[in-house]
Amino acid sequence: MQTRCEQREEIRERLRAGSFDGPGGVVRFDRNNDVIDSPYYLLPVINRG
Repeated sequence: MQTRCEQREEIRERLRAGSFDGPGGVVRFDRNNDVIDSPYYLLPVINRG
């Protein structure tokens, strides 16, 4: 079982690749890693900070 922090790090690694294959489908990002198309429930996890 991953901790929340580990999950965030894993997601950030995927974000650097330009997309995240989440449970609701692929999440796409622009060059600034701002969400273009995302399942709403991933937003709190992805939120930078």
